[in-house]
Parts: sequence; C-alpha cells; structure tokens
Amino acid sequence: MQDYLGYLKLARSLASAQNLSIKFEDESTAMPRTDGRTLYLPRPNPLWSAKDWNIWNDACWHEIGHNFPENRDIFKELEAQRIDCASLFGGVLNLTDDYRVDKSRTHRYYGMMEANAVAIPHHVQSFAKKLKENPSKLRDDQGLKVIATMMTFDAKMRADFNPAMSGMDAYTESLLDAEAKGWLAKLVAEYSEKYCNNKTAKQELDLVRDIFTNVFKIPPQDAGDVHGSGEGEGEGEGEGDSEKGKKAKFGNVSYEEWLKHPHTPDGKPSAGCHLEYSDSADARHYEPHTDETNRIYDMASGDKPSSRGYQALTAGYVKEAVQQMGIHAIVGAARRLLQVETRKRPHFNQKRGRLDASKLYRVTIPESSVSERLFKTKDESKALDTAVSVLVDYSGSMASRDKIGTAAAAACALNELFRTMRINCEILGFSEISSRNNATFVFKPFNKEVSDDSLAEYMSDASCAMGNNCDGDNILIAANRLKQQKQPRKVLIVLSDGSPCGGYGDIDGFTKQVIKKIESEREIDIIGIGIQDRNVQRLYKSNQVVNNLNELPTKLIDTLENILLERKVK
Repeated sequence: MQDYLGYLKLARSLASAQNLSIKFEDESTAMPRTDGRTLYLPRPNPLWSAKDWNIWNDACWHEIGHNFPENRDIFKELEAQRIDCASLFGGVLNLTDDYRVDKSRTHRYYGMMEANAVAIPHHVQSFAKKLKENPSKLRDDQGLKVIATMMTFDAKMRADFNPAMSGMDAYTESLLDAEAKGWLAKLVAEYSEKYCNNKTAKQELDLVRDIFTNVFKIPPQDAGDVHGSGEGEGEGEGEGDSEKGKKAKFGNVSYEEWLKHPHTPDGKPSAGCHLEYSDSADARHYEPHTDETNRIYDMASGDKPSSRGYQALTAGYVKEAVQQMGIHAIVGAARRLLQVETRKRPHFNQKRGRLDASKLYRVTIPESSVSERLFKTKDESKALDTAVSVLVDYSGSMASRDKIGTAAAAACALNELFRTMRINCEILGFSEISSRNNATFVFKPFNKEVSDDSLAEYMSDASCAMGNNCDGDNILIAANRLKQQKQPRKVLIVLSDGSPCGGYGDIDGFTKQVIKKIESEREIDIIGIGIQDRNVQRLYKSNQVVNNLNELPTKLIDTLENILLERKVK
C-alpha cells in the first residue's frame, strides 16, 4: 500500500514552489490541468496500486512542469495566437510542448523520471489499443492519422531522455499505413534534432507549422491555426479557407480526445480523455480525507483537541479498570509464553556453526557422509523483532464508560505487556471531530516510553472530542506509520465498536477495501478487536470480540499468542 498522505504533501509542496494551489475534482470526470494559478487533479484514491500512483504522480508533476519559468511561455502563445487546443493543430502542438516539459522536469526532482517511465509507456499502449479498436477511424480520418504518426514520432524521440520508451513506438507504428509511415520517415530524418531541442513556445509553433506544411502537406489554417500562413518550404495540398479559424477539413473531430492530457490557456475542463486507474473502480463512492483534513495530535506535547462539551473518561477510571483486569496475572502469563517462545533450540550435525566436540571423532572417517557435519547451531526466535500499533476508536458510540473504558484499559494493558517484552509499540486513537478535522491522537509514539499514569491521562483527555469514526482513513494513517518501523514483522490492532461512520460516501465499503488490501499484501498483520460488538467479524479475517472487562485478559493473551507465535485469531 502506497503512502497516500505522503504523495499529497509532496504534490502540494511542488505545486507551492510554482505558486500553484491544488484542487481535487471527481475522479470519474476530472482531467489534470492548470490555469497558472490552480492545479486541478482527479481526487486520488489511497487504494491505488503502485502503477496507478505513478500515473497520477506523473500527471500532477507534468502540470507543475508547465509552470516552471522556462515553460510558462506556452500559455501566452496559446492566448495571443488564439489557438484552438481541441483542433488538430492544437493536438500536435500539445504533443510537442509536452515533450519539452517532460524533458526539462524529469531530471529535476527525485522520482519524476521513475513515474514518467511508467506513465508514458502506459499512455502509448492505451493509445495503440484505442486505435486497434477503431480501425475505420484511423483509415478514414486523415487528422487521426496525423495524430497517430506524431504519437509514434514522439515515442521515438522520448527514448532520448527516457530509456523506458525504447521500442514503445512499435505499438503504434505497426498500425500506420504506407502514407503515414512515409510521414514518419521524413519526421525522423529531418525533424528529430529540432523536436528534441525546442527551448521556447515560439520555436515549437514554428516547428509545428513547418511540419504541417512540409510533412503532412496540410495548410496550418485548415488544421486550426488561426495565424498560420500555410506557406513553407514545400507546397501545401488541400484547400485553405479565407475565414480565420474555420477548419475546413478537420472541424468535425476533437483530436484532444486521443491525447493523454490536452491543455487550454484558461485551464478549463476540456473533452479530452481521462486517466484510467485500474485498481480504483470499487472505491469511487467515498472521498478519503486528505493531508488538509487529517490532523495529528501529539498528546504528550500538550497538543490536545478542543472539547465538544463533555468528557467520557477519566484517568482514574482507566487505571482502576486496568487493575480490575488483574494486569499482573496477564504479565505473568505473557512472561511464561515469552520464555517458551524465545527459548534457544539447538541443531546438531550441521556443516557450519560452532564446533561440537562430541563429533570430532568423525574426522577420522574421511569417506563417511558425516565427516563434515561437526558443528552445531542454535535458532533464536524472532518473535520479539516486531512492531505493533494499537488503534483505538474514539467515536461517539464508544462514549459510554464500559466501552471506551474497556478499550483504554486494553490499550494500557498492551502497553505494559509490550514494555515488559521490549516490543516496539505505538498507541493511537481516532475520531472525525468535523468534516475538516479527522483527528489522530498519538498517546504513545514508537520508540518512546510513556508511563502508565501519563498514558491513562492522555487517553482520558482525548475523550472530550468523540465524533464520527472514519476507520478506513485512520487505519491507513496507522499502517503507514507502522511501515516506517525497522522491525521485520508488523502488527496493527484495531479496537472498535460498531460500523465505520463518517466522511463523504461509503465509508464502510472503503474500510473493507482498506482492510482487505492490507490483508492481501501480507506486509502487516491486522487484527480487529470488537468492543461489545461483532462487526469486526465481518471486517477482519483475524478478530476477537470482547463483551466485558472480565473477558479482556483472556482475549489479550490470545492476541499476544497471535503476535508471538504468528497464529491467526479466530
């Protein structure tokens, strides 16, 4: 699972460096674009695959690249020359300018080339697929044949700075007819150097007009260039039109539909094709919280939420509940389990290891198959080489003392257990306080000790801000914090009651998808503990249900066995 919030923060940082703000739009209709002030992007989905994120990142960074000082001149030219970006001429100019932008930006920041190396081959293959699905269009539409030729030429040229594009031109070149292949040969022979070395938008305009006139034999006016003269080194074929802006031959097709992200000088949405994200279809009915609406509260540093008018929990109640559980008996059981699990197990008759004196006689039997097996080794359990995150639901439905009290007592007990066993752990809480404040409370961070009294105090302080529960969003936050730990095994324990409730859209469905993705990736073991509620049984493969405080010790030991022995809780 990718670092969703990390990508959003990076996008805002890069956009801010070019004086751009970011606005997210509906993924199903949005197209990446910018008007020089705002960067419009499809709303990203935390469940995307690495490939989907590369495509989104490349589109985002490409639009930011248009706003680099050396590339911004294209917007002035588009406006001054009144170029119709949906026209055939606009489409070819768009390709030419995109090459300049990508070549200048991909070496500027770490990760840009890697994303481009995934995204552009994807776009070329998608374009080739569309052509195959529309053979009659390519055959009958001269303008589309021009676009296909230029896409092939562009793919060839991109291999100059992007090694992943090497050979990608074959996807579309194989679909070209004899005339288009002739155009392509002329482009490669006479225009490669110019295409690869444009420095200004004016050079691009002159080059595109030259290509239309002398390669495609189409007067630029006929292709949508209002100011194009139609004159060049060769003679244009086809009739022009004296009325400016009228596209006599190519006015019925919007060629931007075939491009990955066409541009307009005012940044308005256009009719172009939209980026496709293969893994996101099932999650389009929920809008996850972003880096702007997620808020981290470091409770130990005094960063506490504002009260909503009540406090469901006191530190005294939490400490009393922990004592009532018989925490010392739980710790004793944990220690016994720990002794068994971490006991060293010897292995004899090994070819490597420490010399076993009792086997030295074997050197006198050189022809024996055991003559080399003189050593012994010991296996040490790696069960303790584990990082654990405990995530507690602080929603309104948890506000009764027997619920939030049980959850807080469980978290405090786990903290003491993990401290005893020297297991790296973090304890978090979560609550959607408002639509603009999806809160994560950090009660105890990784790699830092917090006393039992302080932990009880922090957990009671957060009970003044119990709202909705966007489980999926906060599981993602906890999982990404957990993934940053060095321990090879990672476990996420979620204590919650009821179903997820909050956000915009189907939070329950989104939460299921988040849990399912974590379970399928197998990088993190995730366990759901239901507090007086059985919904965890439908959400988590590994789950426990705690109906009252008296059941908690047994359930915690079962959970501990799962962590140490890697057994699945049922």
